[in-house]
Amino acid sequence: RINHSQMAPATITKHNQQKHAKRGFSLTEVSLSIYGLPESGRNAQNHLVHSLSKLGYMEEERTEKLMIFRHTDPAKDSTFIVNTDDFAFAYDAKDKHIIQKLEDDINAEGYTLKINWEPTHYCGMRIEYAKNDFVHLDLPGYTEDLLEKTGMNNVPVKTTPMPAPAKIMGPQSMFVPEDKSNPMSTEQVEISQAFLGGALYAAITCRADIMYAVAQLISELHETPTLTTYGRVEHLAGYLKHEPNLGVTYYPSSMKLIAYTDSNLKHPNSKTGGFFFLGREDDPDWVNGPIFTQSKLQPITAAAASEAEYIGCFMNGKSALSIRQGLDAFGYPQKTTPFKGDNAASIGAANDTCVTKNSRYVDAKFHWFRDRVRRQDFSITWIRSEDNIADAFTKALTAIIFRRLLQYLATRSPSTVSSKDKNGPEADNNVD
Repeated sequence: RINHSQMAPATITKHNQQKHAKRGFSLTEVSLSIYGLPESGRNAQNHLVHSLSKLGYMEEERTEKLMIFRHTDPAKDSTFIVNTDDFAFAYDAKDKHIIQKLEDDINAEGYTLKINWEPTHYCGMRIEYAKNDFVHLDLPGYTEDLLEKTGMNNVPVKTTPMPAPAKIMGPQSMFVPEDKSNPMSTEQVEISQAFLGGALYAAITCRADIMYAVAQLISELHETPTLTTYGRVEHLAGYLKHEPNLGVTYYPSSMKLIAYTDSNLKHPNSKTGGFFFLGREDDPDWVNGPIFTQSKLQPITAAAASEAEYIGCFMNGKSALSIRQGLDAFGYPQKTTPFKGDNAASIGAANDTCVTKNSRYVDAKFHWFRDRVRRQDFSITWIRSEDNIADAFTKALTAIIFRRLLQYLATRSPSTVSSKDKNGPEADNNVD
């Protein structure tokens, strides 16, 4: 509904809008828009859904990043997902002709679809597949190119993505120390922006080990970019120089969603970290490669560590719900999703076994997680802090702790390491 006062007179005349106007307004349907605008993506999605529906493929689920389609005819059972302009198919070998027919039909709708029956890359990532053994995703050469393009290839190597801050005891530990260093130069800001933009893609795709560092540095760069921040950017570059070839490895599992949750109390906003993977029913302590990680600031200020952890459960629970819906659409319905955390008070509140004096001040919406536990969609148990993988997404860790957790965050390809090293890269104690 567009007011004619917002339209050029030539446009009104050209499309005869005055004839269809009511009280100075026209109802307008946007079918084409400029590439890059939000409307463009929406129009492209709607057009694809309409085209595929004519071929018998109905949209079964649309998550934050994926569109999932399934054929309505059981005799032509096939499922595929769409990520931007990349398709990924799941089908039986005997039904290969169904996918070939889909290729012809989609191309007849005006698209250009080319199928790679033995894919080696997806969304820029290299795929290494060993049947019934593992799938490894990485970005070969990407880190080296990024360091060279941004002029960061001469920085000294580091064994952690970010330097661990000095430990502060007492109430002051929840406050972020004031940064009194000089601001960055324009050139340093531009270098940091280019480098962190490239590092963010790596973190989202297959480098969970740098997720916290990238998220934290982007936040600092947007607020008050200082020389201290630039030093941390160089520190991250040094880590990528030291570990350029890591990726994520997935092993056969029961397709059971399992999550680790953690929060770090800070003022004004605490940080929530989450680590999600597909585990095995017969081995609850086994950890697979992450299918999703997050490192996000909480929406409100928490008054206590237990409240921050409880809010973190809520945030990770929301993410888990979306993943559960996607897995269900793929044909892997989930029972109770187990969460693991290291704060006894927040876990007691979620399980209705503990009521703290601060719980009465918690915003009511955060009790959504407790409701999901009552409905047995989720469960949550306590683990030791040193065993909480999500800790890597809430704070900068010391080298010893980080290298111990690295085996879960990012690994080298199993085909390139000895059986002794398959759990992850060994710590190099000779590097600062």
